[in-house]
Amino acid sequence: LFTASLDSFHQAGDTTDLALTFGSLAVFYDRINRPEIAATLYGTTTHHPATNVIIGFAAAIDHVRTILDTETFDRCVATGAAMDTAEAVRYARTRIEAARSELTAP
Repeated sequence: LFTASLDSFHQAGDTTDLALTFGSLAVFYDRINRPEIAATLYGTTTHHPATNVIIGFAAAIDHVRTILDTETFDRCVATGAAMDTAEAVRYARTRIEAARSELTAP
């Protein structure tokens, strides 16, 4: 459903719900122990204050901050923040496909 949300909100130009999807993905990637991906996705949301409504978002970002050193966290966040919308969607879709393959591998 993350992929469908990304595609739908991107095609509609709905940047608020797209940011919520990126934020929800950051929580997901924190939960599956992929802190660099979570930090990068967090970076894509830094221009959208709506993410404060995502359940577990603040805790996930705090957790990622404790796992990554400051330099790595800041680099990942800056990378995400520098992405335009299309780049962020491509990044997220690529990471979703990789996670799907990894989580379903025997």
